Amino acid sequence: MAEQLVLLEDTSDFHLDEHTRDIGRRGIAEVRRVLAEVEKAAAERAEAA
Repeated sequence: MAEQLVLLEDTSDFHLDEHTRDIGRRGIAEVRRVLAEVEKAAAERAEAA
């Protein structure tokens, strides 16, 4: 590896607003829902085989 990434300075004063947090929470909930569906479908296919 020829180069190393430079670390950012301390960002402890960085805060997300509630709207942005809500968008993130909804996105995570959607991903979890889809993953659960995929896992369920995979289990059903395994049982059928």
